[in-house]
Amino acid sequence: MLLYGSAMAMKRRLQVWFMLAVFVGLYASFVYGYSVHSERRVQKQMYRHALVVEEDVWALNLRSSLNYLSLAAARDNYSKIVVEDVPGQEIVTIHGPELTGFDHVMDRAGLFPHAIKKADITHYGNVIGRLIAHHVNKNIYIYFYAWVILCLVFLAIVLFMNTVRSKREIEARVLARTAELREEIEERKRVAQALEESEERFQYAMSATKDGMWGLWDWDVTTDDVYYSPGYYSVLGYAPGDSAMTAQQWRDGIHPADRERTLQALDDCIEDRAENFEAEFRMKAKTGEWKWILGRGRAVSRDEKGKAQRLVGTHEDITERKQAGKERRRLEAQLQRSEKMEVIGTLAGGVAHDLNNILGAIVGYPDLMLEKMSPDDPMRAHLAAIRESGERAALIVQDLLTLARRGVAVTKPEN
Repeated sequence: MLLYGSAMAMKRRLQVWFMLAVFVGLYASFVYGYSVHSERRVQKQMYRHALVVEEDVWALNLRSSLNYLSLAAARDNYSKIVVEDVPGQEIVTIHGPELTGFDHVMDRAGLFPHAIKKADITHYGNVIGRLIAHHVNKNIYIYFYAWVILCLVFLAIVLFMNTVRSKREIEARVLARTAELREEIEERKRVAQALEESEERFQYAMSATKDGMWGLWDWDVTTDDVYYSPGYYSVLGYAPGDSAMTAQQWRDGIHPADRERTLQALDDCIEDRAENFEAEFRMKAKTGEWKWILGRGRAVSRDEKGKAQRLVGTHEDITERKQAGKERRRLEAQLQRSEKMEVIGTLAGGVAHDLNNILGAIVGYPDLMLEKMSPDDPMRAHLAAIRESGERAALIVQDLLTLARRGVAVTKPEN
């Protein structure tokens, strides 16, 4: 591009110099042509003047020609006119008007060339005298006027060419700018269409979350203005037109037990101590019940000190998840207790089985001995006490077997 601009500038300079050379050549041709024409004109005037004074010279009476020659000297720029006879004797001398003012300055500067012009005075083909005139050439004025006119024409042509070139350059720039604007317009149309499609998708997403379990929020921290999506209000049981929730109402709606922890997490994100905001907390719904909310957000704009100026995020209703987790923990605890009781029952069953075998002998042998003893035997009471103790132990074993979900029949002697 720079090389192209340099080439164009060089081309314009060459055009100007070429035009200048042409105009100088034209001026030189004009000066030469006009000087030749002027010389011929002056010489013709001399011949004409000679014809006028011919009769007076022949009659040697130049009184009638003096006025004519005086007027000719003033009109044709003669400083002096001399009429001579054939031998060269001056018959009469006429002086033209003296140069004054600017003409005098130009003559003193040598800008008015002086030339002697001669013409023979003849009478029927015979030379009877000579007309000699000292001519003052004032063609410098004509040359100056011609130079001024040529300069003006040259400037006019240069200006015209510059105007045409500027017009072409402007037209080229207009065409280029028009193409750029057309491209920018197309690009803006594409951006506007993409933005419109994005907004349409966003509206569809917002409509889809009206009856869902989550919502969006956009908080301007500097002005404390906040936008909540329709889904956000739906999470808490509100309709978007019920009331516009403020940031302070959001703070007041947090459960007192969760408020300090949640606001601290939010403040950490605002003060750039944490990259994102995430917290689980309870919020009061329209019905008065507490709903568990999972809040997430991040700063999309910060000032030079790192403080958040704008936060966006989501609120998700995790109440069912929390309740499901609580029920799961209860079932897990119950399962653990059942497993413990099963282990204890298995152990108790084994112990009860072993004790039952032992107690069979403790309970059975006193009965056999009592059958063989006389009713008044003093050992009978001791054996009866042993048998009763064994039966009580058998009842304890029966309880252990019940714990182990097993039953063992207790044998009692019958009379």
